[in-house]
Amino acid sequence: MDKEILRIDLLSDWQKYFAFGLGEVVLREKNSHNNVVIELLLATNAFDLIMDLNNDYLNQIPESTIYKYNYSRDFKENAWASGKEELIVDIEDFYFYLKSNKSNVDENLFGKEYNEVIKICESVIKNENSLYLIADDY
Repeated sequence: MDKEILRIDLLSDWQKYFAFGLGEVVLREKNSHNNVVIELLLATNAFDLIMDLNNDYLNQIPESTIYKYNYSRDFKENAWASGKEELIVDIEDFYFYLKSNKSNVDENLFGKEYNEVIKICESVIKNENSLYLIADDY
């Protein structure tokens, strides 16, 4: 029997404060059968803040999620994970980045989103699942 998908929608929280320029980001935890276990929806604005917690992505390795996401948004016409689901292959490094930069999180601005991204990463690692990302260009 398939489990029910846990859907967490944080996009509406950002819509209360920003009426324009919102894109959305979807993070999906998938099990070994490629079934979605958890789906997290948040505003691109919030995810951008999470992905740039230390303002130093150029010192990451080019294969890292942090580098690919930020570099493609700064320098490429078509951003990584835009319009197509991409696997986060460095889940443990991504999780370490998030945890090690917690002091840079503005709890009032994007704390809830940050905490949910942490939770989905922990679930992926614990359950040996995969994490996928789709992020709108805006």
